[in-house]
Amino acid sequence: MTTGDGLLFVLLGLAMGLALLLFWSYGRERQKATRTRAQSADASASEGSRPTLAPSPSGIPRDEGAPAISTTAPAPAPQQPEGARTREAVGTPATTPLARRAGGHRGSLWVSRALPPELERARLKRELEELLDRRRRFRRRAALVGAGVLAGLTVALLIPPVRSALKPHAAWIGIRLGLLPPPPPPEPAPPPRDLEVSYSNQVEEEGGRLTFRGTVRNISGSKTFEDVYAELSLIKRESRLIETRVVPVRPSRLGPGQIGTYEVTVPASEFMGNRRVRILAGGAEVPYRYVLPEASPSK
Repeated sequence: MTTGDGLLFVLLGLAMGLALLLFWSYGRERQKATRTRAQSADASASEGSRPTLAPSPSGIPRDEGAPAISTTAPAPAPQQPEGARTREAVGTPATTPLARRAGGHRGSLWVSRALPPELERARLKRELEELLDRRRRFRRRAALVGAGVLAGLTVALLIPPVRSALKPHAAWIGIRLGLLPPPPPPEPAPPPRDLEVSYSNQVEEEGGRLTFRGTVRNISGSKTFEDVYAELSLIKRESRLIETRVVPVRPSRLGPGQIGTYEVTVPASEFMGNRRVRILAGGAEVPYRYVLPEASPSK
């Protein structure tokens, strides 16, 4: 398993955990909504079965357990604070807000004092049901999105072409998160091979002398090389040291498709072979492609 596959499996595990959390939250919200509806139905039934209180002689409804107030003796006036007496004396009415929040948190319902209790309860119940319905829709959409992500990652891991296509993206995410090391810089492109050189390490030996030969072919389509030379690294027989010989290529000017040859002869008692060959054109080394002498030159 490669690092990209491991990262894909980690992402799959995270998606599965997120999907399970969303499903659990959605189910808990459904249970809470069911309990809220049941409590609302019980409260409505209890309010419907509560007996209606008879109005008092003064026209003000009184509670069932409240004691009866005698109409003959006037009730003492409640003591008002100094600020209220001042406002009454000046003629400024007391500012009472028509609505207040039911709680201090964000999204709490507004409770109005200007509406009758029955209408206020109905309005609060309707707004609460709308709020719960919006939350249920949000949870349902989140659960569907989590299920879609989980299904997509599962398909991506089971189908090899899709997994191969997602590996670069997973590697990019791993590099961004610091889980994977950054890729190494790209290697520089090799220089173009404009020459084709063929030579053999089996040299000709005649009369105690060694002859080294080779051919140079210009395979570029538009370049022309001037002052072409071949540099040979000859190995001495006794000391095994390297001696460099520079020999001209005939012709010294090679146009596109032209072939030149070089040849050098040394005493066999002093040298035993050639180590490498460099091609120089205009005093600079030119990279080439080596081919065997038996192989036909490329077109």
